[in-house]
Amino acid sequence: MFRKILIPTDGRGLEDHVIKYVACTFPLAKFYVISVVDTKVKGIHLTTLLQRKLEENAKEAIEHALQILQKEGIEVEEKKMLYGDPSMEIISYAEKNDISLIAFRCFHTHIPSLKLGGTIEHVLKKTKIPVLIIGCEVEGKEVKSILLPTDGTHGSQNAENVAIHLAISFGSNLTALYVAKNGKDERGKKVLKNIVWKGKQRDIEVVTLLKRGDPAEEILKEAPRHDILVMGAGRKGLLRNMVLGHVSREVAPLSPIPLILVRGRYKL
Repeated sequence: MFRKILIPTDGRGLEDHVIKYVACTFPLAKFYVISVVDTKVKGIHLTTLLQRKLEENAKEAIEHALQILQKEGIEVEEKKMLYGDPSMEIISYAEKNDISLIAFRCFHTHIPSLKLGGTIEHVLKKTKIPVLIIGCEVEGKEVKSILLPTDGTHGSQNAENVAIHLAISFGSNLTALYVAKNGKDERGKKVLKNIVWKGKQRDIEVVTLLKRGDPAEEILKEAPRHDILVMGAGRKGLLRNMVLGHVSREVAPLSPIPLILVRGRYKL
């Protein structure tokens, strides 16, 4: 379903797992690898010597990613070194090349941070392209079970479309989860009923779960039973740094499985 996958790389640790995961899970996609030389680093004067070092690091990161992909039998469509602000260059490249999924790694932590990382936050703020985030070691494999947490909002409806399309592509089981606060179940029943109807239109059977409690906690409890999470990323808040919704922000750095955050409209 994801025809073109972009892997932005700086050569650090967990990126190996991200690269292997997308290569194994989406082997029919076309892959693009980029590394951005950050020329907008605050408080640092970019000397010729420093820029050369950054370029060397970027080149090594790209070559390392290519080696991993080649071992998985993947030939890269394009590799490229870019210059500028990382998030803006990633977004610009993705849009120009009609990318359908951007794959990132984040640092898995037991203490949810206020930020996933500046680059991921800024990309989510500016792009409507689905973003895959992996924060722990996972193996690429067939996606047999998809978890779709939803609250029925516009952002969640966009994620529903991605989850249904993913289920069609893999022949996966799809589970929709609604977590009701303060025992308010009626809205949850309506939201889940609508997802079941939407799935039937595409010959997908949707299993529904209605739970009570804290949404992020319940999502994280349920996640290990599935292969991938698909969620709405929420809307941009009043403050510039409020890119992710509250639940998405808590789930993203703690998710034990790969997570796809969806912000823009995705048509089936």
